[in-house]
Amino acid sequence: HADKHTFAFHPTNPNIYYIGSDGGIGYTSNGGQTFTERNKGYNVTQFYTLAMTADGRPMGGTQDNSCPFVDGSGNTARAARIVGGGDGAAVGISQVNDQHVFYSSQYGGCNRSSNAGSSGSSIWPQSMVNEDLDHPDFHSTTPGQSGFASFIAAMDLWHDPVDSNNYTVMASVGNGIWFSKNIWDFSKDTEWWRMTTNGGAHAIKISDDGDVAYITYFGSLVRVKGLLGASDSLTGHWKSDQSVLDIQTVWSGASRLVTDVAINPDNTDEVVFTLGQYGSTSSSVYYSNNANDATPTWTAVQGNLPNMPVYSATFVRGNAGTALSGVV
Repeated sequence: HADKHTFAFHPTNPNIYYIGSDGGIGYTSNGGQTFTERNKGYNVTQFYTLAMTADGRPMGGTQDNSCPFVDGSGNTARAARIVGGGDGAAVGISQVNDQHVFYSSQYGGCNRSSNAGSSGSSIWPQSMVNEDLDHPDFHSTTPGQSGFASFIAAMDLWHDPVDSNNYTVMASVGNGIWFSKNIWDFSKDTEWWRMTTNGGAHAIKISDDGDVAYITYFGSLVRVKGLLGASDSLTGHWKSDQSVLDIQTVWSGASRLVTDVAINPDNTDEVVFTLGQYGSTSSSVYYSNNANDATPTWTAVQGNLPNMPVYSATFVRGNAGTALSGVV
């Protein structure tokens, strides 16, 4: 296993030793010719992201363990098939055809697949990288290399529950926020449009109706309206005077990372976002019930949580006014 961190030898037999890695504990009794795991149910896998098929089978991006997909093909209900390689990052699964997936690794390396990840090709168009550095959209770094995107690049996928051809992917790379509406059309190259020049987002969430998205940064929360009407470089490009997108910073505050944002699936006026950083005396959870207004009102809803970072949030579908926050 990659990323080995420590080792210990048997006190009297140098052929026996243990290695601690990102995969747990490995054991050898023959000087390293072969190894077996000694985890005994100890689970060390760290998930950065998760996605579900329409019937609830999960795939996730994990630290140094690629993108495990519990797709039912294994010999137990919990067996996972490894998709991709490296550090698993953002993943997405079509809610219409569960063979259509995208899976990514560190620094924005990302593939799309028409066979549930058995094979894949880059999700990024060749024209985006190193084709013409004088053009304001082209990126000077190739996907998967430091500088193209954050180590775990923020991405989100939305599907129209009725129209299988209506969907949106949003992604944060080093030179801005991009979106695409044809990644599941495997007959042609993907098309992406750059909606903002502010990259380095930590999280992206698209509303259930597909028209609104929120993007989290260090110290700010950005709202994008009009996604359903943006479909090309005229209606969705950051420099186009015909863009239909309304992009606005709806919260900016303390020098803290906005770690996550959640939109109520039953009411897009309700939004919760969370903040990181230990030692802060201000709230780590904020809520709005008028998030679509020109100037939303945000209320601290820390409750009885101690002064600690909060890393994730989600609304409980069908349970009005109830949200969950994740802390460590």
